[in-house]
Amino acid sequence: MEQFLDKAKGTIYGQAIGDALGLGTEFMNDEEIALKYPNGITHYNDIFQDRHRKRWKIGDWTDDTDMMLCIAEAVVKDKVVDYTNIARNFKKWADGEPIGIGENTYKVLSFADYVEKPFEVSKMVWEMSHRQSAANGGLMRTSIVGLLPNNVEEWSANVCRLTHYDPRCVGSCVIVSKLIHSLVYDKSPISYEQMLEIARNYDERIEEYVDLAINSDRIEALDLQNRDSIGYTLKTLAAGLWAYWHAQTFEEGLLAVVRAGGDADTNAAVACAILGAKFGFDAIPSEYVDGLIYREQLDLVIEGMMEIMTNAKPPKSICIDFDGVIHDYSRGWLGVDVFDTVLPGASEATHKLHDAGYMIIIHTTRNDSPALRDFLNKNDICFDYINHNPYQPKGAEMGKIKADVYLDDRGVCFTGNWNDAIDQILNFKTWQEDYWK
Repeated sequence: MEQFLDKAKGTIYGQAIGDALGLGTEFMNDEEIALKYPNGITHYNDIFQDRHRKRWKIGDWTDDTDMMLCIAEAVVKDKVVDYTNIARNFKKWADGEPIGIGENTYKVLSFADYVEKPFEVSKMVWEMSHRQSAANGGLMRTSIVGLLPNNVEEWSANVCRLTHYDPRCVGSCVIVSKLIHSLVYDKSPISYEQMLEIARNYDERIEEYVDLAINSDRIEALDLQNRDSIGYTLKTLAAGLWAYWHAQTFEEGLLAVVRAGGDADTNAAVACAILGAKFGFDAIPSEYVDGLIYREQLDLVIEGMMEIMTNAKPPKSICIDFDGVIHDYSRGWLGVDVFDTVLPGASEATHKLHDAGYMIIIHTTRNDSPALRDFLNKNDICFDYINHNPYQPKGAEMGKIKADVYLDDRGVCFTGNWNDAIDQILNFKTWQEDYWK
């Protein structure tokens, strides 16, 4: 539980810290950064107080974290994701004349009937842009959705659509939210291949920016200062993923993204939420935490989110054996990453189970490896975890994986009668028995 709290707290504080320090170089290019920060920017007190930046106090965050808190406060109060109440918080915040509100967000929240029909208004504004508006206003606030215990893809997609309807925005939010969720809850974070799969499900244009992030050794390759694409959701996605894959510490990622300029507060808010989930709160230098002037707001949200995360009712779960159930296993064990052909119907069945509300755990003697995940993804096997249940009872972390149902080609169902069980065992044959003659 301590590690769980450390990563959740790291996510929320990471978002606010990236936002607060990123304000220092927001909308700047390299020439302006060199002029305003000849010794570089490292601390909140370094932030140059020009006409834009002096609207905020040193150590304050911007609209990015304000809107994240709108979501968080609604979720903590309702103990569930209620889109109407989140929309109501957005509207209340917008009516209070917030500093730095984005153009797309402002247009959507300006409608008098927004709270009553937020999705319709959001879609209409997007269509009025000829379906070209793909700003990062949905992505900048999505970190909190990644901390929810389940339904992350559905909730992150719809919370994005409350103001940003473009599929590039939606796919960006799903990738970041699921990455944060996997870093906090799972033994293994979602892979590059899984991110590409998400990208293709929403908009094929996302894939290019995922590739750019993983293949670029230097952040300058992302061209974050380009005036024509500042504020583009896919540029911010790339910045966040670049930090995740290339930064060795929280501070290294924070300073790299901030010093890259462009839409630095939003880029750093997203990047540092991810880094906070990856490295944890304890890895964040104390000066960045202590320097936030409204951090008590974050602590209240963390307390409420931890209650939701620890008290969440586990979904129905099924452990599905891999060998002989997902793939044929007709030749027996040939190596940890050597697989047979996928069995007919396995893909369709796992998707039906998932649609029916089951959390699917692949339970196998094999390790949770990139090769295994790649095999499952390429064959469209729907799964949530491998050899891991995030709702495992306390103290049983190293024991048998807890599930409501187990599906195994070598299993015998115990019905409460040991005589029947012995009879089944003594006469047991696998469905592949002929392969071993």
